[in-house]
Amino acid sequence: MTIDLPVLDLVRLNTCTTDEFADLLGGVLEHAQYLVRRAADARPFADLDALHQAIMRQAEALPEAELVAFLSGHPEIAGSEARAGTMTSHSTAEQGRLNLGQLPEGEAARWIDLNARYRSQFGFPFIIRVAEHDYASLLSVFMQRLDNDRQNELSQALSEIGKISRHRLAARLSN
Repeated sequence: MTIDLPVLDLVRLNTCTTDEFADLLGGVLEHAQYLVRRAADARPFADLDALHQAIMRQAEALPEAELVAFLSGHPEIAGSEARAGTMTSHSTAEQGRLNLGQLPEGEAARWIDLNARYRSQFGFPFIIRVAEHDYASLLSVFMQRLDNDRQNELSQALSEIGKISRHRLAARLSN
């Protein structure tokens, strides 16, 4: 599944209103258009990296409780939203690459248990850039990360969001 959104350029993003900026880039972060809106204050952006850094700074600056709330807006891997088809178009495309919403019953049950274990342990869903993995490596990384402490997982989740959002931004901006 591909997502057909208009290609943007930095001139437009640097000169549009804050509302337009947030509307144009709101899907870069999952259910967190407010963070994208805050990043608009750092305009003008010289390049894609500067734009991405401004957006990520907003997430990284969140107090822990707000960070956990932000992270909790992300869907679980092969979770109920994937099976019901109710994820954002970006997440649907990303998880759809491995057909995570259409797993056989036994594998779906395995992910339900793993997601519950992870959420119970850390307080937010497991977040990873699915595009960097095949099914086996995704499962392997998930199992490894269950051994982390909460602070490491908070950092790892932000790092993964950085990779996901960088890819989403690059797909939207013309070179």
